[in-house]
Amino acid sequence: MALTLNDINATTLPEVDKLIVDNVYDQSPFFKKLKSMKKVAADGYRFEWVIRSKQQGLADAIDPNAKTEFVSPHTRERAYDVWRYYRGHAMITLEEKALNYGKGQVVNLQIDKAEEMKEDLANKLAADVYTANANGKGLTPLATIIGTTTAYAGWTSTDIPTWASTIDSSTTALEIYGGSTTLTGMRNAAWFGGKKPNFHLTTRELMARYEAKLEPKQRYEGDSKEAGLGFTSLFFYGDPVIGDPFCPSGYWYGLCMDVFELKVHPELNELVSKWIELDQVGQPGSFVRYVSFVGNLKCKDRQPHFVFSALDSTK
Repeated sequence: MALTLNDINATTLPEVDKLIVDNVYDQSPFFKKLKSMKKVAADGYRFEWVIRSKQQGLADAIDPNAKTEFVSPHTRERAYDVWRYYRGHAMITLEEKALNYGKGQVVNLQIDKAEEMKEDLANKLAADVYTANANGKGLTPLATIIGTTTAYAGWTSTDIPTWASTIDSSTTALEIYGGSTTLTGMRNAAWFGGKKPNFHLTTRELMARYEAKLEPKQRYEGDSKEAGLGFTSLFFYGDPVIGDPFCPSGYWYGLCMDVFELKVHPELNELVSKWIELDQVGQPGSFVRYVSFVGNLKCKDRQPHFVFSALDSTK
């Protein structure tokens, strides 16, 4: 008997769908870190939040007998972004139906298709973290968020002087200690109050170059159980340094993960559809199902981050 739509939906295991939903962020160390910090949030329908544009500046030493003037300076602005929509799909073709007969083989085929669909979506999201999707419809990437002149969430550093990151687009040699163009110098420049870069993402080549410059005792300082999140990592002042294959060549990001959040739509995120027939679109005997993601990155403060964008792993 030929495999029917009812048959294939009946063999779709809940744990297979859970595999997609739970693990779609795990290809990216950036997303996986946010997930481990419980900073993947589904809250509200509008993509907007409040940012501090300046300090109040009201606290001061006083004459205890002097009159206090009560004022309320404007210190907050509305930041906003938009939802971004992703969709992936998996097909079971007529030929695959013919080659996978019996419940056991159909279940195995579904597990394989789920894994394939999950990896496809995960890879696309992991790449779009760094660089704007070529079609202009992807996540707001780090390349936009970590900036000095680019607008993010409706504001530029001209509008809000503190709404800027520390950027070096000319240094080519990776150095750990020294002046302003070293890792230590950039970290110090991006450190504001209690907020500092505490998670470093770079290429695997630059990570290897960094490792070559470390003293042996420095390589494993930090919380190795949690910091690497399953990825190979080193440490810089106790914070993880991870080589991400999706990171663009020449880049090193020092990120304060405390001010990031992956915001997902409370109703439209990570929906995995049932299988549907494709007879009406000219592919009789074939089935398809979809996985959807609706969300975007949110950064509450651009200051405590830095980026090198022109490093050469051979120097």
